[in-house]
Amino acid sequence: MLRDMRTRLSGTRFGYLFAVLVPFVHIFALVMVYTFLGRQAPIGTDPVIFFAMGILPFMLLLYPMGQITRALVSNRALLHFPRVRPTDIIAARVLLEALNGCNVCAIVLLGLVVLGHEFEPQDFARLFGGLALAFGVGAGFGVVFALLGAMWQPILLFSMIMRLGFYLTSGIFFLPGTLPKQVRDILWFNPLVHPIELVREAYYADYTSNILAVSYPVGFIVVCLLLALVIEYFVRNLLVYR
Repeated sequence: MLRDMRTRLSGTRFGYLFAVLVPFVHIFALVMVYTFLGRQAPIGTDPVIFFAMGILPFMLLLYPMGQITRALVSNRALLHFPRVRPTDIIAARVLLEALNGCNVCAIVLLGLVVLGHEFEPQDFARLFGGLALAFGVGAGFGVVFALLGAMWQPILLFSMIMRLGFYLTSGIFFLPGTLPKQVRDILWFNPLVHPIELVREAYYADYTSNILAVSYPVGFIVVCLLLALVIEYFVRNLLVYR
């Protein structure tokens, strides 16, 4: 974790600070763009709050997924130390990204209050549970892609394409439940849809999602972690000598 923090952005002293601020700036830039374009919120009276409640879970998937996917590629030299295993490097990156995520959430939510938006969730526990689920989905993808990407570089490109797909199909700027049933049935299999819908249900007292299934992203995360352990068992020796 310390090595990751010290080597972010070419080893600059402020690298870790930028790792926290970049997602924060990204979130508010997107919120401001959609607000400037006059996009109206499908629910609630404040479009900034609506967009923020969709973008924040997405960012908690986007950045952890990308950073964890590159964990082994950027720290391969550590594998030459016998006591360091691939799972150690990945676990350190997951913990660091969890810390980043907590910092980003705190800054964004505090920023909403400071900017005069009424941040009044109906259920704080479910809201933070939804944010944690979003991070878990990103980490789940990340640990699998980290191992596969260390063996086959095109996986890293595939990971980037997947993140774009999440941006377009996860319901960040729309309500999936309002779409035709055929489309809803397809979107249901997107594991990020459910954390975003959970966050919205927790924030808006009068909103009930007809697509939410919390058990699906939880099961997805468990399957990803088990799959990563299986992959690591078979490729751990190959990773050291590549």
